[in-house]
Amino acid sequence: MKDCDEKGYAPLYVKSFKSWMGEEGSMQAVFEKARQMAPCVLILEDLDSLINDANRSFFLNQLDGLQSNDGLLIIGTTNHFDRLDPALNSRPSRFDRKYEFPDPDEEERTLYVQYWQEKLQGNKKISFPDSLVKEIASETDGFSFAYLKEAFVSSLVLLAGFEDDEKPEFGDVLKGQVKALRDQLDKGKDKLAQLGSAPMVSARARPSPPQPGAGRLTQVDERFLGLGRIWDATAGAVGRMPGSMPGVADAAETGAQNQRRELRELGLSFGRSFVA
Repeated sequence: MKDCDEKGYAPLYVKSFKSWMGEEGSMQAVFEKARQMAPCVLILEDLDSLINDANRSFFLNQLDGLQSNDGLLIIGTTNHFDRLDPALNSRPSRFDRKYEFPDPDEEERTLYVQYWQEKLQGNKKISFPDSLVKEIASETDGFSFAYLKEAFVSSLVLLAGFEDDEKPEFGDVLKGQVKALRDQLDKGKDKLAQLGSAPMVSARARPSPPQPGAGRLTQVDERFLGLGRIWDATAGAVGRMPGSMPGVADAAETGAQNQRRELRELGLSFGRSFVA
């Protein structure tokens, strides 16, 4: 982020689209701000959790819709590439380049631990010898940089809770946090292994019991599906009702309905004769 700013590229870092404006409103605000700041580096952290079924279409439209994104470098990060929609992970013009960053090897972990050693060098209450650097780098195989950072941050937070005369050694606290994180990683791997080896169970849906009157449902003329509601002026039990479909056979009339129909037609005939 600092390097971007120093080189004249304004950085914009996004961790969530949730706000009082709603996710789509937040997306629009973010992209409009990035376009105003161009040249701008827009970084979207954990893309797999930012984009969901409800906001995906709007997000894709912001990426390569009608509005220009000239001067924008859009970077999306994820720890679960397989969870991304194919519209994001395999479609050109959206994210054109893909880079995989595996967990750091021992040499890279050593450099990171040395970074913290130098950072804490001015703290006289913390002893951080070179032997501790080698030990931590060796014991953190399989740790990501996020896990390494968590080990140091949580250790410093724990140390801050002790009085000076009761404060334990920094190395002991750090190794304890590394062990706790190792246990957490191992449990996560065990759960994934159990999920992968679990047998697939298929369930067959049971047919619903017939509902009363289900066999007497009126058949709908498919030619009129999707059309607006209309008035049907034909005589009969379904006549003169909004939404009635012309061409559909009238339902069977009861004796009372037949009598009412005959009386209505008789009245209409008298009305027509008087008008004539």
